[in-house]
Amino acid sequence: MTHTTQQPPRNFPLVSIIIRNLFDVLCYALAVWLLHDFGIWVVGIYIAFSIAMIVISWRDRCTFCCYYGTLCPSGAGWFAAKFFERGDPKDQAEAGKSLSFTSLIWSLPVIGGSVMVVLDFTYFNLAMLALFFILRFGISERIAVSLGCRKCQAKSDCAAYQAKYVKKQDQ
Repeated sequence: MTHTTQQPPRNFPLVSIIIRNLFDVLCYALAVWLLHDFGIWVVGIYIAFSIAMIVISWRDRCTFCCYYGTLCPSGAGWFAAKFFERGDPKDQAEAGKSLSFTSLIWSLPVIGGSVMVVLDFTYFNLAMLALFFILRFGISERIAVSLGCRKCQAKSDCAAYQAKYVKKQDQ
């Protein structure tokens, strides 16, 4: 994600960052609900894991981005600069390996919710799992793209954008 333009990017509008993050917070709340039947320890571990993955993402993705230190589409570039020094581009590939675990943030609630639906079927449990799917993989993803990715100056260098959107367009 080494950015090639000379001038630093502009900050994204605060309202778009807030809207995007509100949907993420709602998804985390639903994830906690989907896991709550497994006990407070499971919920606690999930919350701790999620926070750790967010911080690791700041360190291993945001410190290499051109939005480092600014209000990027998610606001994470600003936070990354508060906790970590800018990354050295030669370390980027090694640092990115830790990000493969971030998919667990969203797959664990799907697994937990699916188990809950099977073991204790109610239409409410099924509706909550469906709502999580719709919010996380539909609405939240669309908001992230429309408020961020489309206007982002770093998308040509962003591994997540390239993997999600460029490869799909090439097929």
